[in-house]
Amino acid sequence: MNACITCILFMCLLILCDVSNVQAQSWEDDINQHTLVDMRLRLYGGNRIFGTYRPRKTRLLSHLPEYSPQEDIQRSAFGGWAAHQAKGTGFFRTQKIDGRWWFIDPEGHFFYCVALNSIRGESAKDRSVTAPPIFKSKWGNSEAWANETVHFLDTNGFNVVGAWSDGSLLKTEQKESQVWATVIYMMYPFGRRYGAKSNENNMQFPNRCIPIFDPEFEAFCKVRAEEKITEEMIQDPTLLGYFVDNELPWRKDALVRYLSLDKSDINFQKTLEWTAEEKGLDVESINMDTLKAGLTDEDQSKFLKHIADKYFGIVSKLLKERDPNHLFLGSRLHGQAIRLKPVFEVLGDYADVISINYYHRWTPRISELENWRMWSGDKPFVISEWYVKGEDSGYTNTDGAGGVVKTQVDRGRFYQNFTLGLLESKSCIGWFWHTYRDTKDLPKGSNKGFLSVRYKPFENLAEMAKAINTQVYTLIAYFDAQ
Repeated sequence: MNACITCILFMCLLILCDVSNVQAQSWEDDINQHTLVDMRLRLYGGNRIFGTYRPRKTRLLSHLPEYSPQEDIQRSAFGGWAAHQAKGTGFFRTQKIDGRWWFIDPEGHFFYCVALNSIRGESAKDRSVTAPPIFKSKWGNSEAWANETVHFLDTNGFNVVGAWSDGSLLKTEQKESQVWATVIYMMYPFGRRYGAKSNENNMQFPNRCIPIFDPEFEAFCKVRAEEKITEEMIQDPTLLGYFVDNELPWRKDALVRYLSLDKSDINFQKTLEWTAEEKGLDVESINMDTLKAGLTDEDQSKFLKHIADKYFGIVSKLLKERDPNHLFLGSRLHGQAIRLKPVFEVLGDYADVISINYYHRWTPRISELENWRMWSGDKPFVISEWYVKGEDSGYTNTDGAGGVVKTQVDRGRFYQNFTLGLLESKSCIGWFWHTYRDTKDLPKGSNKGFLSVRYKPFENLAEMAKAINTQVYTLIAYFDAQ
């Protein structure tokens, strides 16, 4: 009995620590190649309660054996690697070269995306009384802010204006073109017909079911693409591409959830028809309780792939019909979705680049990055959201998915450790830190930004990020030579 209890306790410990999903890296075993930084994470189901601080093995730029930073790396007009060139098409595209994926800029130069999200000056979305008067006293107008912000981005090695930004202002008011990406919402606005409501982070759909079986969805998306994608955008060489929606509720138990919708809902009806056909049943004679109790993991996976295929098939087709020049960057997967093989298999058929909002990780897990590559049939990916918050900012830091560290220096250490792990991956072609600036007044808010709510850069974070950002191309060469 004691041996049995010991075995059970050991298995529970493995699950809690998620040991089975961690693949150790050589630098983690060498005390000369890492330092320890304390971080704490929000507990799942903990009502915004955070766990205790735990030391995390952290690799910094200074830890890399025999790596010497290089000055004055030549960049293309778009921020690409001037020393390396493929075929230029006039717009951004992707290509795998010598085993590594790249964005290829309009002139044909290799390009790695280093971006900030939500780069905005004055914004109606600001939830601060502090920021607006500071903005007016510091700059007076959006054009002056744009000039200084472009300089800030360039100085700190950011070459892409990320999602939810004043991309057109930063582009049109400057002599030098700013590469940018944007989000086109399709399922979000359509879902409001079904009572979907937005919270601070994303859209909440009834029973976490997107209404993909509604016959009007495709026509809605066609109109939406025509409204949101202008002729100017279609011809813009600085546009990297389009994300569609954000953090949709892709779930392993989707089939049960759809079968639990109201019987008058077309999404329930179509799901029931699909299930009956798959299992060789007569719809009229189905007992719902018996049906749901008998569903297998294979049933769930097939259905998840079915609804993903419908969604991505529709939005990718209409995006490409409206704008054949630019990349489809996926739908910003998050949470449970980053572990769902069927979703990646479908994305591999439709997306040019897969986008992942990657949280609850101090160091990118080799096993996860490799899964994304294999499941998608070898498609490149970007990390479309990631960040960590600093306790020394004075915020409560209870909202948002990112962890908490003690200081801004620790935020910089996290930035270096995380990005070094991404640069080692030959399938990752960029990242988007979330966000440019903190948007709430102290203390109720979270320290996600590179700048404070008063538009002041967090210097320790910015300095350590700059050291990586300005070296991405030589770091890639360093890792590829290992």
